[in-house]
Amino acid sequence: MMERHVDRLQRGECTIQMGFVFSDLLTNFERVSDHCSNIAVDTLQLKSSKLDSHKFLKKCETRKTASLSKNSMPMPRSIPSAADLLR
Repeated sequence: MMERHVDRLQRGECTIQMGFVFSDLLTNFERVSDHCSNIAVDTLQLKSSKLDSHKFLKKCETRKTASLSKNSMPMPRSIPSAADLLR
């Protein structure tokens, strides 16, 4: 998204002021996403003492990085099954 925004800036299709607003929005969306992930993992952890939240999040990040390196387009996020969470 940021790369496309920079392209729009270079073509004069967007102003610098709107660029700051866009950047702030992206940052805030990322924060909301992180909070949602933390809430989901903590909720799952309540139901299972086997779930280590740090290990689980690291595993998710590794999978995300691997899928991004395989494809030019990012893969949509999927919801792991309960069996995946307990592995």
